[in-house]
Amino acid sequence: MKKMTSSNTVSSWNEGQVAKWLQDNGFKEYVSIFKRHKIDGYVLITLKESDLRSPPLEIPCLGDIKKISKCIDILLQSENHGSLNINKLCDYQTEGRRTNRVNSTDSNDSVDSLGQGLFEPELWKTAISFIYCFIVMLFTSFVMVIVHDRVPDRRTYPPLPDVVLDHLPMIPWAFDLAELCASFMMFIWIIILFFS
Repeated sequence: MKKMTSSNTVSSWNEGQVAKWLQDNGFKEYVSIFKRHKIDGYVLITLKESDLRSPPLEIPCLGDIKKISKCIDILLQSENHGSLNINKLCDYQTEGRRTNRVNSTDSNDSVDSLGQGLFEPELWKTAISFIYCFIVMLFTSFVMVIVHDRVPDRRTYPPLPDVVLDHLPMIPWAFDLAELCASFMMFIWIIILFFS
């Protein structure tokens, strides 16, 4: 590891040095696209994961996006700590990668611990969905009871004519089939909720 001077700081790298850094860290297939878009050291340290993912860079491999983004983070940390190994900054095959990431891991752990709740997000979503379905069922049942009690006598107040249904024959088993379909859908929903 050599001490950084004003001549070898990352922000002062030219496009050729960025290309060499990519090659040394196993990203040689992206050298041409970085050169095409004139990415020097100053631009490199300002790149974010969203920049790598979206046009014009639009790197197609998610694994490479994550690795390059992490390498840029390590690059920034090394520059801030005053030392820089230009040739093998992001060696994913050695223990050096772990030691370079110690500071970022410690800080990320403290942030992640603050974001952890009592339950996983999927459990919260399931619980909220179940509560919503239960409330809707209660409301629908209540409305059906109210409507049933307030339906007038058909002999005194016959139903209004219907252009479509008045011309269709009545199917006695249709309501039973609808109940079977509803029961079957409820059965499937219970299986998905508790066994998937």
